[in-house]
Amino acid sequence: MTETAAPGGDGELVAALSAHGLYDPAAPDAEQRLALLRHYTERGITVEQMASAEKEGRLPVLSGDLTFFDLGPQLTLDEVALACGVSVDRVRRTRVATGLPTEREDEVPAWVVEDISGFLVAAELFGEPATLAFSRLLGSTASRLAEAAVSLFLTEVDRGLAERQAPPVEWALANEQAGYLVGVASTISSHLLREHLSRAIRRQRALVSPGGGAVVSTTIGFVDLVRSTEWASTLTPLAQADALAVFESAAWDLTTRHNGRVVKLIGDEVMFVADDAADACRIGLELCAAIAEEETLPAARAALGYGEVAFRDGDFFGPLVHVTARAVKAAEPATVVATDGVRESCEHEATGLSFEPLGARELRGVPDPVELYLVSASGRSRAPS
Repeated sequence: MTETAAPGGDGELVAALSAHGLYDPAAPDAEQRLALLRHYTERGITVEQMASAEKEGRLPVLSGDLTFFDLGPQLTLDEVALACGVSVDRVRRTRVATGLPTEREDEVPAWVVEDISGFLVAAELFGEPATLAFSRLLGSTASRLAEAAVSLFLTEVDRGLAERQAPPVEWALANEQAGYLVGVASTISSHLLREHLSRAIRRQRALVSPGGGAVVSTTIGFVDLVRSTEWASTLTPLAQADALAVFESAAWDLTTRHNGRVVKLIGDEVMFVADDAADACRIGLELCAAIAEEETLPAARAALGYGEVAFRDGDFFGPLVHVTARAVKAAEPATVVATDGVRESCEHEATGLSFEPLGARELRGVPDPVELYLVSASGRSRAPS
């Protein structure tokens, strides 16, 4: 059927909408429905598009969908492979790494040709296995951002519209705004990547010897919530998510403020790194103190370890990471413990920090006892006995 633009006159518009089953002037919600359909008409949406969306139950979000689902010209994987001069299997391997469709009959955006071409250049420089591993990180990051964006809309917008029974045109406007922000988020993501890449290169040049590989000496930190399983059992999933957002926000802000970097957030635990051990201590102390003031959260505790670690795909690896992750379980609520490496790194500087020996502790999965120290700001009270 040939699509037709919405008629110009109001009477003609109402007649066309009624003919397609979109509008009934006798319906209780006729006024609100007509306001929505007029809004779509002003946006250049055809009557046929409205009718199709009505059948699928997505009329209130139609204008947003036209933005979200419009990925431009489409190609088959065979056409992508031909344009890039590679086999379809190689295209599929790359798509699998990014977590996207891989069947030959699937159609993909034409920009995939550019993506695959970029992958081939990277594979020449880094090797295919390493490039596939990095592609998995890109795909995972993009997928997480997408899921986070959807949950942000559902939590902060959709829920409010439903609670106050907002008219359909408000749903349409909210979805249009969200659609506009897709482009904004893409631009911001590109800018952030450039800035963070610049900082990462400078940081690694200061820490890594030429030819030394991806090994650095740094401070690893873990902060988790005490008895979080018991705490979570008393909350609804939504209340728990809201409370954890407070924890994650505090962790991110304090880590950044003290020159650290959040490596990952794992529900009730955060892992961070800081090149300066004293900065890591301040992150742990201030985060535990901040969480202690939050009535919606249980107490936090932290552990820090300084030494050599390997880094890859945005994460850090090695025995030190394992020891520090285990050491956090040895900390009392609202306290910070550290390994001897952290103490030694701080002892020759005027850091304003104190390290009280706690003795050698047995840590699960660690073969030898580990000397731990209670960290505090000089002059502050010690851990509860």
